[in-house]
Amino acid sequence: MGPDLSFFKELREVQACRDEASLATWPEGPHRDAAILIGQALQMALSWPTAYFLPGDRFNAVAYGPRFRSLDDGGWDMAALAIEGQLSRPVPDRFWQRCSDQDLSLADVVAALIALPQAVEQPKKRWRLWRLSGRVDG
Repeated sequence: MGPDLSFFKELREVQACRDEASLATWPEGPHRDAAILIGQALQMALSWPTAYFLPGDRFNAVAYGPRFRSLDDGGWDMAALAIEGQLSRPVPDRFWQRCSDQDLSLADVVAALIALPQAVEQPKKRWRLWRLSGRVDG
């Protein structure tokens, strides 16, 4: 017999009742911004009922999705890519695996993400528009 997965049904039901007021549990500023970003990615990629997660939620539980899916099924990869794409911080290889192995809370994951150095903004290329005058030799 496998593990008792009834926990996921209860978490899904509790999470479905959360609303924007849940964000008050996160400190304002970068922590809350990162929590919103993570919540939106988890809802989109893993089909959580809402995008609102609490600091005490366990990373492993929310990363597996509301119906317990494997981290290898592609849903989590899509969430991680969305988070990393919006974060403006390079996320090291195996960062997410270490978060899982250490059984971190979302508060711990957010703190670790915020502690990552900001991406160095690449200078924008300036394109010169050359005005064609007159004739074409050829």
